[in-house]
Amino acid sequence: MDFVEIDGPVPESDVIAAEDKIGHPLPEPYRTWLLHHGGVQVDDMAMPTPDGNGVLLTFDRPYDLAHLYRRGFNTWIPPEYLAISGGAGGAVCIRLVGPDTGAIYWADYDITLELGLDEDEYSEDIMTHLTDDWNTFLDTY
Repeated sequence: MDFVEIDGPVPESDVIAAEDKIGHPLPEPYRTWLLHHGGVQVDDMAMPTPDGNGVLLTFDRPYDLAHLYRRGFNTWIPPEYLAISGGAGGAVCIRLVGPDTGAIYWADYDITLELGLDEDEYSEDIMTHLTDDWNTFLDTY
């Protein structure tokens, strides 16, 4: 995956503050990657979505992760996941808890209309498993 760092590494205190606000530790190795890279821009990368309309543009910095958790479009994402990206049509998410903690998913915002979700409803049905962990995601996409 080709990306351009926005501001470079972030201090651990930023990651800890984000984890405190989210209420869960960030899974390794994503947490380590975040410390080394902070937020990054991605070259309009198409995501493998059921309708083919997802585009990845950025990976968020710790402050944004915490600020956007369970807000805006992210209210459609079940609370066990954290949206870690910005883009169009959805978000790349990391599983925070459960048997597949650390797995990477795509949250497809475009199918929320088909499901009839209100703005404050979430559904596992919008989640598509991409990879079992962060490093595999980086190697695959």
